Amino acid sequence: SGESLDLILEQIGLEHSVVSSAPEWKIKSENLNHVTLENSNFVKCYTLYKIPSTLPAAWAHSLLSKADVVSIWIKPIENHKAVSQMIRYAGLVGTGASKSHSARYSFQKGQEVLEALSRQETKLFNCSVVIMIKAADVGALKIADKNFKTVLRANLALFDATAAMQKQMLVEGIGKVLYFELGSTAIFYPFVSADMIEVPNGIPLGININTAAPVIYDY
Repeated sequence: SGESLDLILEQIGLEHSVVSSAPEWKIKSENLNHVTLENSNFVKCYTLYKIPSTLPAAWAHSLLSKADVVSIWIKPIENHKAVSQMIRYAGLVGTGASKSHSARYSFQKGQEVLEALSRQETKLFNCSVVIMIKAADVGALKIADKNFKTVLRANLALFDATAAMQKQMLVEGIGKVLYFELGSTAIFYPFVSADMIEVPNGIPLGININTAAPVIYDY
């Protein structure tokens, strides 16, 4: 988002710094399925391309124990464009709504989101998630890759290590772009607590150093 949070952070007394660019990765070589860094570490990147409807709030926090880097990109879609896109989506899934339960469910959810967008009660976002795992050698990378896929398969979230795109995914954070409704973006919260339940539409800013409670900006 282009919205500046500097004033808000200063008002609540949080120390912060603005990072103007992402860290640079010193790449030695790029292979079809991984990247070799100059420090001789091997890196493999994945992009999220499908999620179930049952992921809990702060699901992204669980990825931190399975990956070395989690990059999340979120961009709001202007309301009139979001409405137009949802009308097209509802039209596409509506043709098969009478033939399958899943299509009927998707159509109903699409209609609910479309109505909420029309009343400006929600927003639509473009989002992508790129995950990176790192290992000291190719053998260790293969083991880490297998363990990562096994763990993620349990929660039905699907990631793809796109071949020939490993460098772009690492350096530029390029991943599959998915559509998320405002409420669904709760899976990207870095933590979950009772404070988030009380303020469900807030933006998590960090942790209070005195109380260890999450700091939520309720916009």
